[in-house]
Amino acid sequence: MPRERPYTVRELVGELQRALWDIWGHQWVIGELSQLKVAASGHLYATLVEGPDAVRVTMMRSEAQRLRWRPQEGELVRALGRLEVFRGSLQLRVRAMEPVGEGARARALEALRARLAEEGLFSPDRKRPLPRLPRCVGVVTSARGAALQDFLTVLKRRMPGTCVVLASCRVQGEGAEHEVVSALRRVEAHGQAEVIVVTRGGGSTEDLWAFQAEEVVRAVAACRVPVVSAVGHEVDVTLCDLVADLRVATPSAAAERVVPDRRELRAELVQRQQRLVAGFQRNVAAKRAHLARRKLLHPGERVARGRERLGRLQQRLAGSGPRRVAHQRRALLAAVGRLEALSPLAVLGRGYAIALSEAGAVRAAGEVRVGDALEIRLHQGRLDVSVDAVHAPGSSAVEH
Repeated sequence: MPRERPYTVRELVGELQRALWDIWGHQWVIGELSQLKVAASGHLYATLVEGPDAVRVTMMRSEAQRLRWRPQEGELVRALGRLEVFRGSLQLRVRAMEPVGEGARARALEALRARLAEEGLFSPDRKRPLPRLPRCVGVVTSARGAALQDFLTVLKRRMPGTCVVLASCRVQGEGAEHEVVSALRRVEAHGQAEVIVVTRGGGSTEDLWAFQAEEVVRAVAACRVPVVSAVGHEVDVTLCDLVADLRVATPSAAAERVVPDRRELRAELVQRQQRLVAGFQRNVAAKRAHLARRKLLHPGERVARGRERLGRLQQRLAGSGPRRVAHQRRALLAAVGRLEALSPLAVLGRGYAIALSEAGAVRAAGEVRVGDALEIRLHQGRLDVSVDAVHAPGSSAVEH
């Protein structure tokens, strides 16, 4: 039965919208992408077609940025969305989209891997060392999973008393990637964890898909503390493994890497204590040997030895004085003897004489004339004489 009052266009569209949401809600729709366009705003617009049938698709920028691959024209995809009426036309508002088929999904994953690697998120230079002895460990996993129990069992055995901050989340299924990111942020917000372990047990490729999500990779890369990834088993390598600071195969292996074994620590402490004591003993022995070489004496004995040495020095000084005087006396007498041997008086003592004129000693007859007064110096006394004749060598006598 029609209403008594006609619908306005806005009311009709609103009624259709509510009916569509009540009946259909969010549904997966498979179709081929056509008329694909990414606007400058980042929104994605396309048409999903199957044969002659088609439906318009709109995807907001926030959802489009989370796509793990770059959609291509003509690609078969699976889109999660709900029907709505927009400006009088039916369209599918999409919140998630993925390629159909393992081949397409693998290509999308490889494209994402290459893009993140190009950004440097997997570079070894970004890897940080784990803390030596963390007081608090953050764990991102399901609280009901076996992975958590395996991790806690090994952790308690190796280092009991270690604080554990658990951020529980779903680790598989639709929307699990959002919960993993939220759990990482909760652990960081807690502020006590010095290392974070992201872990879950093994599973199929589909089970591990949340850890291939770009938002999980970027959340791990943005963590302020080192992150250990223990997702799946040895053969399973996810993008979360590649971006983490350390990748291990199992939750138990993660516990072994994040905390040391207390027994090994105790043995190391004992060994270091022994080395310290041995070093101290060697140092004391060396100091004692050094003191023994120095031959330290009692102060009284040192004074006595000093006095003894002073006495010896005094004796040496007393004995060296007379010896030095005698030596000097002998040297003086020798000098006197040499001087007397050269003295003219010594010559006069042997019977010689010296003739002296006013000019000095007369050495040749030609230096005086007849009538000159001379002084004759003898060994004892002198004579005053007058020259009566001069006998120069090689000539006859001259007389006046």
